[in-house]
Amino acid sequence: MAKSKKTASPVTRRGFLKGAATAAAIGTSAHIVGWRLSLTALPLMYLVYLYYGDYVSSQTARALAGLRFSECSSANDERVESTTGR
Repeated sequence: MAKSKKTASPVTRRGFLKGAATAAAIGTSAHIVGWRLSLTALPLMYLVYLYYGDYVSSQTARALAGLRFSECSSANDERVESTTGR
């Protein structure tokens, strides 16, 4: 049995790199301005996280709605072709 090679999607890799860059920036700023001041970025990061989650779910819903619409319209086209003989 051959093992399937799993790779991360580009979105996952991109998100990982952004998270790593953010962690490095906070770590660096902790050495420069102190850990208390650097932690003030956490509420902003949480808001970005919430916004991105809402964005992804709305795009997913929009894509699913588009698929449903195209499935319905192709089914209607087939129905029209079968009744008209075209």
